[in-house]
Amino acid sequence: PNEPVSNGNFPDLPEWTFWADEDVTATPIVYGSNVFARTSEAVYKIDANTGILIWRFASPGTSSSLDVSPQISGNLVIVPERGALLAAVSIETGHLVWRLRSVDANRKNTGNMEIAGFTINEGAIYIARYDWKLTSYDLESGQKLWEANVPGRVSLYLAADHNAIYLAAGHSLYAYDFHFGQLLWKKDMGAYITSMVENNGYLYFAFLSDTCHLAAFNLKTRQQEWQQCSISIDNLELGYLTIAEGVLYATDENLFAFKLSTGEMLWISQSAGPLERPIVAGDRIYVRNNETTMFVFDTMSGDKLGHLLVQSDAAVKEQPGRNPAI
Repeated sequence: PNEPVSNGNFPDLPEWTFWADEDVTATPIVYGSNVFARTSEAVYKIDANTGILIWRFASPGTSSSLDVSPQISGNLVIVPERGALLAAVSIETGHLVWRLRSVDANRKNTGNMEIAGFTINEGAIYIARYDWKLTSYDLESGQKLWEANVPGRVSLYLAADHNAIYLAAGHSLYAYDFHFGQLLWKKDMGAYITSMVENNGYLYFAFLSDTCHLAAFNLKTRQQEWQQCSISIDNLELGYLTIAEGVLYATDENLFAFKLSTGEMLWISQSAGPLERPIVAGDRIYVRNNETTMFVFDTMSGDKLGHLLVQSDAAVKEQPGRNPAI
């Protein structure tokens, strides 16, 4: 009540607001002229221009306060569900195409094997389940193709290219054959991995470390091309990486910009509180902090151009892996 709702580049009022029947529990995804919103009990397809509901698909969310967002491939919306399961929904009609019945018929408690992340590549879905397995499914039918064990009780990050599926877990990077699931190679990255992103034959990592915080890994040579060890970070954790126009952006309580080819730091923003994952749109960067404010920064200088107060009583407040969608 004692400060404006917005300043700088943000208007005071939204173009539209859509009220779901339940709490929104994941980053919305934008596809064409539609928005897909995940709630604790459903997925909604919304017209991006008007905010009008097109369809609602009943889908139980996970027990986590932040669900993994759906992904779209062709005419299917792939939705992670409660019990570490998965559903495929027609993007046009919202009707169920297939749904996994069970992850493991012999395992009654699936609460500790939730979906940590998934990626779609070459007509297949690859799912990393926490403290369980990396599993490949046929995209059109949902049939299981292969399965491989993953290390237990560590954060899991997935990426893919035309050569392999890459899994980051703990200190290690694993490469699997995407047709049959064999382990092709393994690399010790030297520190606990907190984020990973793939771009044009390279993997970029953020680490939980008191020495080096970022690295670029060449997938062809399987060697690190650069490390960033010179920045001072109070909590020793840099994460939530985003790449745009030859620049690698990362967050802690500041927003950082690094030259993608060399790791040279281009700028650092002023502190804005613990920041979530940034997203780039043209010459602007949008990022929310873990409390009640979303910021816009300039991509060239890192200058803060404005802020917007967001709903303070939202069920999902502190979720570093969340980001806006544009």
